[in-house]
This record gives sequence, structure tokens and C-alpha cells, in this order.
Amino acid sequence: MEKLSLYGSIDEKGALSIQNRQRLIEWAKQYPGKNVVIKFERKGSKRSSPANRYYWGVVIKEITIRLRDLGHQWLTDEDVHDMMKLKFNHEQIVSEEGEVLELPKSTTTLTKTQFAEYVDNIRMWAAGFLSINIPDPNADLTMQF
Repeated sequence: MEKLSLYGSIDEKGALSIQNRQRLIEWAKQYPGKNVVIKFERKGSKRSSPANRYYWGVVIKEITIRLRDLGHQWLTDEDVHDMMKLKFNHEQIVSEEGEVLELPKSTTTLTKTQFAEYVDNIRMWAAGFLSINIPDPNADLTMQF
């Protein structure tokens, strides 16, 4: 079943207004007699380009370098990103028998606040588990010679 994302707003009195309601009607006509899940979430700001550059250029890069130093030469930045998603941004699926499967979720859907928490959790983990200090995004990284 094709996913549908629509935007809307809630006024001061709590009334919901959906933009492009006709699109919702047309989508529903494609699936007569089917059960659907309707999710509502607050629209948040997505991370900025500087936050994305910090994540890939500092956080992920520092962890990749450290893991390679520990003998894992084959690891790429993308591998480390996938590891961090699985560890800090995942969802659990539980079977009827109680078996738990953890699936990494995309970080692109995180709000600025959620992404900042995600990065902070990674930095704390890296300090404890890998004994590396990943600098704060606002740190002065000027090298002294």
C-alpha cells in the first residue's frame, strides 16, 4: 500500500485543517475495504546542512578512524552510520513468539532536537566505549603547531 503524507494545521480552538484534502480522498479510493493506519505527528524542523556536515565529517569520521585503529580496516563511514542508527535510532518488531528484531530507522526524519539528542548519545557512547572525545559542534578546532 502506497504511503501518503499530507500537511495540515490545528487552530487555536483545536480544529484540524488538512491541506489538499482531495488528495486524501483520491488515495482512499484506491484501497476500498482495506484497513489503514493514520499517524499524526508535529511537524518539526529538519537538521541543517552544518549539522549534517558535523555528523558526517566529525562524528562518523572520528568513530570510523577509531574502529579502523582497532583493526576493523574494512569499515566505511556508511557502515558506521548504519551501526549508529541500529544502536541509537531503531525500532523493535516483536514476533508472536517473543523474538525481537531491531531495525535501524532513517535519521533524515528526525527533527533538529531529536537529531541533536541522537548525536549526543553517540558522542557519550564513543567516549565510554571507544575512549575517544568527539568535539562539540561549536568547539574551536584550531590546530596548534
